[in-house]
Amino acid sequence: MAFTFTAVLGDGYADVEELKINGRVYDEAVIAIAMSGEKFKRWEPLLEKLKGMGFNWGSVPINNSVINVRFYSGNAINLARAMINVLPPILKDILDALGFDKWVRIKRIAEMEVKFRRGEMRITVTGYGFTVHVQKGTVELEHWMKSDVEVDEVIKR
Repeated sequence: MAFTFTAVLGDGYADVEELKINGRVYDEAVIAIAMSGEKFKRWEPLLEKLKGMGFNWGSVPINNSVINVRFYSGNAINLARAMINVLPPILKDILDALGFDKWVRIKRIAEMEVKFRRGEMRITVTGYGFTVHVQKGTVELEHWMKSDVEVDEVIKR
């Protein structure tokens, strides 16, 4: 985790961006690390280990030689919290005293609340997984099906 923190402070990016969905504006936490393709190959085992720990990420090629590894929303929030938690208190105090913009943004991300993460708002009813949506006092269960036959099976249960 300390390597990730160093990379974010060095060549990385951390901020809260405005995301517009259906006319509504949301805050989305983003942590990104830009690296060369060669460096990405060396980092990929560590990044896969982070993915195994629940920190999902996506890679976006910027050009032929640079790759941007990005953590969004809840993944960015949890990563920021983990990065801060592994730092010794003296280093946190030093970074607070220096007031680097990126350090301030990482702390802001860590203080955000995780609103929703795909797969966490799910329940199982009669053996089928449903995504739960709560809107304006109503609860909606959503299950994607491949055919009308599957729809009939769910309704019969």
